[in-house]
Amino acid sequence: MNIENVDIEISELHERFKASNLPLRYTLQEADHLLKSKYGVVVVNPLEVSDLKKDPLIHYNHIVKIYHVNDSQILSSIFTSQEQEMIKEMQAIHATVPSDEDSLTGAERLWRKIRQGRLLRIIIESADKQYITGFTLQGMSQQLLQELYILRGLREEECHLGNENYATYLKLLHQRGYI
Repeated sequence: MNIENVDIEISELHERFKASNLPLRYTLQEADHLLKSKYGVVVVNPLEVSDLKKDPLIHYNHIVKIYHVNDSQILSSIFTSQEQEMIKEMQAIHATVPSDEDSLTGAERLWRKIRQGRLLRIIIESADKQYITGFTLQGMSQQLLQELYILRGLREEECHLGNENYATYLKLLHQRGYI
């Protein structure tokens, strides 16, 4: 995760965070509301995405929500210029490869859309069914990835000066405009 250099001291970010009354972790309901209002996500039924059972990085039994971001205006607003260039390259490659859309499986069509920057898929996991314990972002969006890290948050015992994960989290909150 790329965090830009922050000129502000970590101790000041720590004080800002404490004063902000932001949660350490967002509940599933809070995360759902934020993702829908900020990114226009659409909920997908997890039972319809059996391809996730094959992914070794996903705890399939912990999946609580799967979202798609497929609004072209929202997508173009959250891609960095570097991401947009990579998407253009993938679109050019796909334009040269003839394909019969009807012969593709649902998963193949999904991955084509993801590679072409027409879709992002977010898989939210929760072991306790209350907070995000893991997530997977399929497709590339540094902005959305950072937002997901913020929503997952940290456990209380991690939130102390001297913890590098906490310092990174504070820098991320500052960079994203939360503190």
